[in-house]
Amino acid sequence: MIQAAHKTIGEIAAANPATVKVFQKYDIDFRCGGKRPLDEVCAEKGIMERVVKNHGVRHGDSLFPLQQSFLALKDELEVHLRKEEMVLFPHILQTEEARRTNTPGPCSCFGSIENPIRMMEYEHENAGQALRRMRALTGDYTLPGDAGNGYRSLFHDLQALEADLHMHIYTENNVLHPRARLL
Repeated sequence: MIQAAHKTIGEIAAANPATVKVFQKYDIDFRCGGKRPLDEVCAEKGIMERVVKNHGVRHGDSLFPLQQSFLALKDELEVHLRKEEMVLFPHILQTEEARRTNTPGPCSCFGSIENPIRMMEYEHENAGQALRRMRALTGDYTLPGDAGNGYRSLFHDLQALEADLHMHIYTENNVLHPRARLL
């Protein structure tokens, strides 16, 4: 599995343009400051770790497994998005272009388009399981009575991630993949 923690902010933004929104949200410079490693910047900003550090003693039974689930999901999504952006999506575009221009379709190293689509949908199911696990660990994102702004922000951001990921999965599984299968 590819680990992004030691990659630079600029490398991550170039490989996965969707990450730019996250970098902007947390005021992480992906342009001029893009030469810094992600793990260094996150440690400096205290992202995610801050809540675990501040509340881990009282809420470690949920926060530690939540952190592990989130980090595993993050790693899986980075690989998943890279495969989509570098393999599946370009192949779909090239196939559409070949159909439009009545020219031979692209060669692939994966055989039928069904193979990468099946893999993407399998990974979508794994991501859905991770989201369900995170929701269960947090009691449906119910804040403890002593939750501060960081805790509130974390749960808000995790719920936004869940909504975005559900839309990603829905759109690909129900719109893009069926369309690609018809090419």
